[in-house]
Amino acid sequence: MTELDINCKHSKNYVIALGFFDSVHIGHRQIIERLKEYSQLYGCSNAVLTFENNPYPIMGRDIKLIYIYNERLSLLEKMGINAVIKTIFNEEFKNITANEFAKKLYNNFNIKHILCGYDFNFGQNAEGNTAFLKSFFDKHNIKVDVQQKITYDGKRVSSTFIRKLLLKGDIKNANKLLGEPYFVTGNVIHGEKLGAKLLYPTINIKPCAEKIELMQGVYSTTTEINGKTYKSVTNCGGKPTFDLDKYQIETYIIDYDGNLYNNKVKINFLQRLRGLIKFDNSEKLKTQIAKDIEKTKNIISKNYINFSGVL
Repeated sequence: MTELDINCKHSKNYVIALGFFDSVHIGHRQIIERLKEYSQLYGCSNAVLTFENNPYPIMGRDIKLIYIYNERLSLLEKMGINAVIKTIFNEEFKNITANEFAKKLYNNFNIKHILCGYDFNFGQNAEGNTAFLKSFFDKHNIKVDVQQKITYDGKRVSSTFIRKLLLKGDIKNANKLLGEPYFVTGNVIHGEKLGAKLLYPTINIKPCAEKIELMQGVYSTTTEINGKTYKSVTNCGGKPTFDLDKYQIETYIIDYDGNLYNNKVKINFLQRLRGLIKFDNSEKLKTQIAKDIEKTKNIISKNYINFSGVL
């Protein structure tokens, strides 16, 4: 996938989708599908605008990301997007006027068509909106399509709502709005090796500081390793049985045997099994892990028969 700098001039023709696309949810996906249709219609490339960093701290808001930049790139590429317009949200970008932002897009890109969501705002103090966007680009004979509000079970689909679901461990409903299982990516690092002592060797990945922390608990997951997908069980949070409270993402991969240190893995979350429990001893924990494994196998066999790659 090509990464385009918003501050540089690009010669190719593009249809462009504007937004943050921080969760690439089912509403975003509708925009993306229409973007690809316009791309074919005009016979040109398509591109999606997204931020390379977490913009919320610059806005004075303590909010973590659902998907970090590289995770969004992998989703967009899988969906058939040709390029991303990567943007750093900093004080300079925060204070650009709506007119300056629109002019930057027009001057730096040969735009054939623009798409965005109904609530897309931009420019200093969010002064720019879809009406401003349409007015500006109409003068240049460039059409702007606006995606209307998408609801699910009577509730507006938004990254804010999905974030709330993830933070309270409601993976099943979050996944419905995301359009596919929520996932975390990272390189395997060394842990305390407590799992190996229980005969359930686990992998640990270091959570990205910009990414939200799921509600602590044990989850049914699948883990992707070098193009193959395995059933797995993941512990998010501390290890109360061993009096460790540091938030970690620790995964037991069912029927896998191999050294994964420093390898990149992707963990897909399917369902929250239970909260964290402080067991009296490691044997009771070991018994519970065996139950978690069996429950995960049953969940996947009953509900994810067509989930691509599950072994």
